[in-house]
Amino acid sequence: MKLKKNLSQNLLINKNIIKTIVKSLEIKEKDIIIEIGSGLGALTEFLFNAKKVISIEIDNNFCKILNNKFMQKSNFELINKDFLKLNFLDIIKNFNADNIKVISNLPYHISTSIITKCLVNLNKLNRIIFMMQSEFAERLLSKPSKKTYGSITLFANYYSKMYQITDVSADCFNPKPKVDSKVIKFTYNNNFIDKCHEKIFFEIIKLSFSKRRKTILNCLNGFKNNDKKSIENILESINLDKNIRGEDLSIDNFKKFAGFFVN
Repeated sequence: MKLKKNLSQNLLINKNIIKTIVKSLEIKEKDIIIEIGSGLGALTEFLFNAKKVISIEIDNNFCKILNNKFMQKSNFELINKDFLKLNFLDIIKNFNADNIKVISNLPYHISTSIITKCLVNLNKLNRIIFMMQSEFAERLLSKPSKKTYGSITLFANYYSKMYQITDVSADCFNPKPKVDSKVIKFTYNNNFIDKCHEKIFFEIIKLSFSKRRKTILNCLNGFKNNDKKSIENILESINLDKNIRGEDLSIDNFKKFAGFFVN
């Protein structure tokens, strides 16, 4: 069948990589596995030790194949819809968070959107296992002062703890993509701040990376009616140089900094 480039349909065909990914799920008999984008079921067929496997697949042709392949499985459910248009909470609301695990070979063109939707609900999940483009994974796993460090790094670190499972060569796919991939595990990071503080925290991060080469002082001039001198005083109080840029601040630095703007 003809694969659709606009849906980033690169199918994983390496059985050793598939088994490594599934192993990282640590499937238990009470688990509910949600697979986003099941394709031809290469990963799906190894998930049925779980209590239930929910496959979410947007492509009608793939759904026909998945139905034919797994219709005899009593614990298989297929949802033929776009994951980004689904109410995720409706899917998981009747299950225990400790038993819900999400897995996906992420379509490259919508990786950010899917990760964002899943991570904000990570407190209702046991874990997430995502395979993604290596360059994107490196941005998530990056550290301050690196070129790959940015707002998506901070977003991911705020909601989750991340662990690299394995590298995946482009040769493991059909058709072969132009880039390699990585498999990352996400688990819940119970280190949140209150909602008012959180809102300001993300506003500051957005502003700090909107003009990446500018200092925090310049990026936040006028923020919450604070002039440069006020912001300089805040930076000084938490031992940060007035010439520091957003890319040099850790997530804890941003949390402390945001605290000064909470009424």
